[in-house]
Amino acid sequence: TTGKCWVVVKWAQSLDGKLAWADQTNEQRWISCKSSRSNAHKLRRRVQGVLVGINTVLADNPRLTPRPSKGRKPLRIVLDSNLRIPLSCRLLSSLKSGAPVLIVTSRNAADANEKKCERIKNKGAEILSYPDTHGQSNLHFLLNDLSSRGIGQLLVEGGPSVISSFLREHLVDEAKIYIAPKIMGSQGSVSIAEPMAKLTSVVGLHDVQAKRFGEDICLTGLL
Repeated sequence: TTGKCWVVVKWAQSLDGKLAWADQTNEQRWISCKSSRSNAHKLRRRVQGVLVGINTVLADNPRLTPRPSKGRKPLRIVLDSNLRIPLSCRLLSSLKSGAPVLIVTSRNAADANEKKCERIKNKGAEILSYPDTHGQSNLHFLLNDLSSRGIGQLLVEGGPSVISSFLREHLVDEAKIYIAPKIMGSQGSVSIAEPMAKLTSVVGLHDVQAKRFGEDICLTGLL
């Protein structure tokens, strides 16, 4: 770990490792149950920053604010190296709620999209552009920046590729995994197993606690 910013990764999955419904409707929006989601919102309130990748923004259009919305409003962070964020997304349209937004992009993308950067800034969001990493990870750069802002705890809620990139770089301090007792088969999509299969070393959790939320089990462990 960096020793500066405590990183918590969190995801909800079915027994067969699916993170989403293949066909999403109002009844089929979440894998986990209501009490699991309520607990996840408490986690958002505990941290100073909540991070997702751009694919989560494009797929789910989340606000990333804790509900109910009273109390602390963590910094909402999007990893968006090619600056694909839609100007109409809920993250940018909810800036008036007082929860700040930080878009993390490459310097090349920021230079190539100056007008879009201006429009994003005019909406009230901040853009952090990282230098050319020559194919290396930008996550150390990001965590150092977040630490300098006084962010002591970061919640990574991204999809499988974002979560596995933090694990691959050994930047995760704590994992929280909500497991719903469903085998989704072809009704499920977005497999956590595929990007995890590329990890070259075993990731072991210790001091593990298991807690029931409704029918779900939540495993929490330190890395």
